[in-house]
Amino acid sequence: GVSVGLVIGVIPGLGGIAGLSLLIPFLYGMDEISALAMLIGLVAVIPTSDTFSSVLMGIPGSSASQATVLDGFPLARQGQAARALSAAFISSMFGGVFGAVVLTGFVVIARPLILSFGSAELFMLALFGLSMVAVLAGRSLA
Repeated sequence: GVSVGLVIGVIPGLGGIAGLSLLIPFLYGMDEISALAMLIGLVAVIPTSDTFSSVLMGIPGSSASQATVLDGFPLARQGQAARALSAAFISSMFGGVFGAVVLTGFVVIARPLILSFGSAELFMLALFGLSMVAVLAGRSLA
């Protein structure tokens, strides 16, 4: 999953959703744990590997690398592509480690709350999410 994610991330325009849909035929016949591990490995490395196309070609590989294009591509045009790539990879590493630590701590704390959610609460969360999209997309709050 990680190696497929690296290849998909390098190709401009393909992102996590396209990678997942390309990997689905290979998941049939696998046990659930291996299939889930493959999907997580694919999705985890795409924001890191799309840095290559963002910095070197100026094309964002996915939505996660749009800011990298703004800073990294001008540096690459000035001959400092290695500096831009190393900064992007170091920040990706720090963000990944920090996110994993925070998520691990938060899951232990939030587990009772998450398990107490039923169908009504999930429906209200979905309704709240759709209403927030409508509020942000429109001009009037009402």
